[in-house]
Amino acid sequence: MRIILGLCCLLLGFQFVHAQSSDLLFFSGLEETQSEENIPFILLEDSLQQLTPQDAREKLTAIADTAPQLMHFSSSRKVNYWLMVSITNPSHTTLHQTLKLSGWGEIDAWDFNSLEHLEQTGKLSLHANRLQKDAIPLLIHEQSSVTLLLKLSAKVSILEQEKAQVQLLPARTYELTQYRKQFIQTLFIGIILVMALYNLLIFLTIRDISYFYFVLSIAGIGLYMMFYHGLNLVFLWPKAPYWDAHSFTLIVPLTGVARTLFTRKYLHLREFLPAWDKALIWLTFAYIIPIGLGIVSYTTKWDFLQEATQAIGLIGATVLVSMIVTAFLVYRKGYIPAIYFMVANFLFVVGALLLILQEVSILPASSLISHSTQVGVVSQVILFSLGLADRFKRSQQEALERKLEKERLEKEKEREKQQLIAGQKAELKKQVEERTKELAEAVTQLQESEQSLKALNALKDRLFSIISHDLRSPLATFDSFLNLLLHHSHRLSQEEMKEIAAETNKSLQNLSDLLENLLQWSRAQLQENRYEESTFDIRELIDKNNTLYSSTAKEKGITLEMCIPEKPIIVRGDYRMLDFVIRNLINNAIKFTDSNGKVTAQVKLQDKKCLISIEDTGVGLSEEQIEMIKKAKGNYTTLGTKDEKGIGLGLMLCRDFLKIHTAQLQIKSTTGEGSIFGFELSPD
Repeated sequence: MRIILGLCCLLLGFQFVHAQSSDLLFFSGLEETQSEENIPFILLEDSLQQLTPQDAREKLTAIADTAPQLMHFSSSRKVNYWLMVSITNPSHTTLHQTLKLSGWGEIDAWDFNSLEHLEQTGKLSLHANRLQKDAIPLLIHEQSSVTLLLKLSAKVSILEQEKAQVQLLPARTYELTQYRKQFIQTLFIGIILVMALYNLLIFLTIRDISYFYFVLSIAGIGLYMMFYHGLNLVFLWPKAPYWDAHSFTLIVPLTGVARTLFTRKYLHLREFLPAWDKALIWLTFAYIIPIGLGIVSYTTKWDFLQEATQAIGLIGATVLVSMIVTAFLVYRKGYIPAIYFMVANFLFVVGALLLILQEVSILPASSLISHSTQVGVVSQVILFSLGLADRFKRSQQEALERKLEKERLEKEKEREKQQLIAGQKAELKKQVEERTKELAEAVTQLQESEQSLKALNALKDRLFSIISHDLRSPLATFDSFLNLLLHHSHRLSQEEMKEIAAETNKSLQNLSDLLENLLQWSRAQLQENRYEESTFDIRELIDKNNTLYSSTAKEKGITLEMCIPEKPIIVRGDYRMLDFVIRNLINNAIKFTDSNGKVTAQVKLQDKKCLISIEDTGVGLSEEQIEMIKKAKGNYTTLGTKDEKGIGLGLMLCRDFLKIHTAQLQIKSTTGEGSIFGFELSPD
């Protein structure tokens, strides 16, 4: 398990090294104040794909006064579209801007006046930047304008667009957005990779083929999500964009094959539901259709990618629904492990069906659908790992019982042998003594194995209890928002939809923060935490975490206040560690404060020291409890005022992080009146 956690940390480390130094602004919370805006343009359709840039410029100039700014396309990959776009910079500052045109296969840009070729990009372009497949960087000098001639081509049917949309936004904003997306998706892929390796190790240990099918299914999901978010072009085949556009016709069907094989093996469909087992076999063979369409599209001039997408969606939806139905039927027949299969697949099937409906253009494109699919995948992997671990435990117990039964039969046989061969009593006695000695050694070995299994099981239970505790609440919140949108969207106003989307985004952010807590604990267990010193305004950390927990405090009816100076207070230390300390102290204060209570975060300078304190009017602590918290080892946890559960890691990590800063966790408390947790830092 330590190896798996180490791989996860290495994956995150690779992502940070891969980013340029300027990209670290994403993690410090800096954002551009300017937002994207739609840019008007003049459009010309080249149905014969014969116009040169000079021809297109002349035609666009001729229709400039009469052409509409927006129009629908004929939706054909055999048509080129020429655009004339003019951008003016009225300011006295040179602007670094990005022109965004989403979803095209190839995008070429020329200077409209000189016809100098400026840029080629697009999802199928070999010259495009790895994170700028849909954008053209622009440098616009002060009080000047730029006119561009753009050629847009789909090249393949899945990249056909209904209309053009040209957006202009600051270059830094675009870069931060792209790096943020790549980081989040890489973290998600890292989780999938870790769980795949974990189950692969189990397969190599017990040689149960169902684990192997599950590993292939997880790997396939990871590959498809990498394709969906453009990460395959970054990490796997950066020089093969045309293959990348066709790769889903192989990745998704093979993943579906692995999923059906796993379903049949895990649920024992041949034994419990032979008719359903045969139906899944036919569905497996049906994947030959989209694979064949993809191969023909890739190797010939014919394009069947849209048809392949439709076939994959239809077969995939049928497989997903069949998984839930067969799990329910097998569970009703008395096969208990089927409950893990059914529960684990529920959110995954919902998210996958939404994604399929989006891919076949029944539902509009939405980041919410993509995130719901990822949440479903993570919940499926975690719960399936629990189910497979339970199955592994059962198989080990059955093996032990069979071994004990075999030994019992051997003993009975030995007794019968003693009765039949009375004349060889002495020799039999010697054999019995030798066998007894062997059995004693076997019992000792079994006891040692039992202790080892208990230790492994305790480690597994500890890890999964932490994961399930920290992930349950945000996943439940996200599920409730998703159900509200799915079943009651027609009753909601536009403002309510926006509010729900904002709350959903906040829930996802909270989930990210919870995962960060788990990674902090993992790093602490592996001694991977490194002190990275920097200078920053401590007030920003207080304000950031006050905002983070404002909704939690509001739900409990608690007043959350800040008492900080107006002037900046610059301190020197590890931003990430101190952020973790303040976040956990505020969270604990809210947890142990009753309704109508008050939590105050305070920063002040005293005796050339910066004193940070979190004060609450909660239940308070006894002297014995304070002494337990201040112990150098171990962790302490109790239930909150509304029975909120904790994992007991927060205060332990707070002590360790403050010790790295040569500071101590100070506690003042009176039972029934409240507590003050604080620490001192030296200002820079």
